[in-house]
Amino acid sequence: MTGPQGSAAPVNHVLPAWDLLTGLYAALGLVTALRRREQTGEGAYLQLALGDVALSAVASMGWVAEADRCGTARARQGNALFGSYGVDFPTADGRAVMVVGLTTGQWRALVDVTGTADVFSALERHRGLDLTVEADRYAARDAVTAVLHPWFESRTLAQIEAEFDGTRVLWSAYRTLADVAADIRHVAGDVVVQEVDQPGIGAMLTSRSPLRWSGEYTDAAPAPVSGAHTREVAAAAGLDDSAIDALVDAGILGNPETT
Repeated sequence: MTGPQGSAAPVNHVLPAWDLLTGLYAALGLVTALRRREQTGEGAYLQLALGDVALSAVASMGWVAEADRCGTARARQGNALFGSYGVDFPTADGRAVMVVGLTTGQWRALVDVTGTADVFSALERHRGLDLTVEADRYAARDAVTAVLHPWFESRTLAQIEAEFDGTRVLWSAYRTLADVAADIRHVAGDVVVQEVDQPGIGAMLTSRSPLRWSGEYTDAAPAPVSGAHTREVAAAAGLDDSAIDALVDAGILGNPETT
């Protein structure tokens, strides 16, 4: 499903979505099990498979049912938004933007800013469409894109941003991760990414939890060095200091001062 139209080569998604979702499901399952134990006193035995998470996520979006009913997988559409209108456009200065007309308000704002109302009215009459309806915008997406393409191609990213500013047009410029990192370095205010001093490495950007408690992010912690919690874990297992020292001296437990 992923990749440009007309290409038969498989394209993997860069985001490890199933790993991320499995971690979240595991955390949710643990919290639910703990809550259940508090309420009923009963424990829980949970099982979670990466493959199950992947298939469940895809099936929940209706893609499995669609393929089963239609007898074929959904065709590739590049960056087009399925079921509505959304596509990427090149700019005059070699950048690219994604523009989405998901709601009627967003669509009308896009038409107003680009000055294409008359052209789209003619297209509606010619093809018997109502472009305020999502399904019709999707059906006519190639024609709509052909009409809008010259407007974007003749403007720089800065010009597009100036014309879209303050409107209801839903859009964004494509950025590299280097652009994102540079923006974070210069952004004013609190963001979910912060600089942390990593032992043996130095200052690095890392993420803190996106959950805000009472409106505040919690600070990220440096990654622990190998063996940093050896004594803490061993003590929790019931070993006293002398026993832990003996295990460290024997090389059975790592010493955080040397590992």
